[in-house]
Amino acid sequence: MFDKILLSLDGSELAESAVPYARELAECLGSEVHMLGVCDLPRLPERLLKAYIDTIATKFKRAGLRAQPMVLCGVAADVILDYAEKSGIGLVVMASHGRSGVTRWVLGSVADKVLHSVTIPLFLVNTKLAAAGVIERKTFRRLLLPLDGSDTGEAAVPYAEELARKTNARILLLNVALPAYRIAATQDYPGIDLEPIIKAQREASENYLQGVEAKLKQKGLAVSSETLVGSPAESILDYAKQKQADVIAMSTHGRSGFGRWILGSVTDKVTRAAQMPVMVIRASGPPHGLV
Repeated sequence: MFDKILLSLDGSELAESAVPYARELAECLGSEVHMLGVCDLPRLPERLLKAYIDTIATKFKRAGLRAQPMVLCGVAADVILDYAEKSGIGLVVMASHGRSGVTRWVLGSVADKVLHSVTIPLFLVNTKLAAAGVIERKTFRRLLLPLDGSDTGEAAVPYAEELARKTNARILLLNVALPAYRIAATQDYPGIDLEPIIKAQREASENYLQGVEAKLKQKGLAVSSETLVGSPAESILDYAKQKQADVIAMSTHGRSGFGRWILGSVTDKVTRAAQMPVMVIRASGPPHGLV
């Protein structure tokens, strides 16, 4: 699933904040790391970028890891997406925001295009937080997996399961039920008694999470689950901070299950504000037989 990791770099300190995560992922998953620099400038910056990528790759190799340095020219996001597809990459690792170094990418726009176009899992490291000194720990101990009861949401499960198994991380399952006023806004009949609806929704959420938890525990994983009431994105972010999650894994695109989230919108908010990396999985592409 994660045999090959693509680490996207541009020569800047901000982009380099993704390097420790790529290294730890490669160590835990046994992955080969393809280090890709994309140059859209004349030959001199291309040579500088190649020297930089080669230096990072050499450090990985000295640590006993497999690393393949590569520098290509073109539009950054397009080159990243094309290379990932053609090279059989299983996970793209990159920084999320900030202006870059040698190649002058505007990382926010590059990461945003990759996020909304990539068909394989994307591991985003928030460089705004890295620059502010927020990101300190690199070890994967707790993995937060928000679910909403839909097939769309469950697209993230096999990837979270694989990452947790290889890193010995504990999986924190979370569902966020909408508050009464949000439920009222979705009803066709004003004045309807919401109490039975709220109770049924919470019970459905708890039963669903307990079912997922039981299946994962049968596979030998450490798992816990919890249902909260509130705004999905804000609740996920608060819970991740409270539980000191090291990574959030979640799906994107499509409407959700009994929680009635719109996953694309929720995931987008989480990736922009999370204080830890977010592994985003497109709902249409989970490997068969793993959920």
